Amino acid sequence: MILETERLMQKTCGLRGCGARIATAALNQSAQEKNGFSYQWTAENAPVPQMGETRRGHVDLMTGEQREAARRPSETGINVSDLSSRYTVRRLEARDAAAVEDLCRENGQFYLYCGAEPTEEQILEDMRITPPGVDPSDKYYIGFFRDGVLISVMDLIDGYPGPDVAFIGFFMMKKELQGQNIGSSIVAETAAYLKSIGKTEIRLGIDKGNPQSTHFWKKNGFAVLSEDDRGGRTVLTAEKKL
Repeated sequence: MILETERLMQKTCGLRGCGARIATAALNQSAQEKNGFSYQWTAENAPVPQMGETRRGHVDLMTGEQREAARRPSETGINVSDLSSRYTVRRLEARDAAAVEDLCRENGQFYLYCGAEPTEEQILEDMRITPPGVDPSDKYYIGFFRDGVLISVMDLIDGYPGPDVAFIGFFMMKKELQGQNIGSSIVAETAAYLKSIGKTEIRLGIDKGNPQSTHFWKKNGFAVLSEDDRGGRTVLTAEKKL
């Protein structure tokens, strides 16, 4: 039930860049290179990449039309407190980074698949970074709390890679609560809320080499659209219609 942050990476796991013309991408590239990203730009309309990557490259999933739409402020936005009726939900801040790191470190099996290790520095970067062309206000790096304890983290992008789509870039549950249907209930309530504000689908990517993630997302109604080889690793592009 764990999915790594949508880093949109290329080097470590061989992910190919997609979606931006070089001239259009230049402004995004300049800003992102300050954070240590390298770039590879290919054709538009490429499949959504997987999440299970370390941060090495940043690519663009959008067509030109989608990119322009994403630059405009969201008409509705996401009210994170409405994402769950069971748990307290709020945007995570720098002061939460240590708690997020602790939750991530509990899930060592997940990090074996992606070859990364959670650090506070990486988490702080994850809280800020957005796909090219996406306004920071449309990124929701959120925590689900039970009795004041962080039990789950989700990185949710509103209107990406299209205005009617939401993108889950990262989802991780507290290890001791896995296998109790809590993660599935969070995903179900999130999907119901997104549908209520006009979203028509949720997209994400899965590292096929991680059977736990593959099973969890299929169980929760995500259909695999394609399998793509990314430098010896298979990426499952998946979506859930709302």
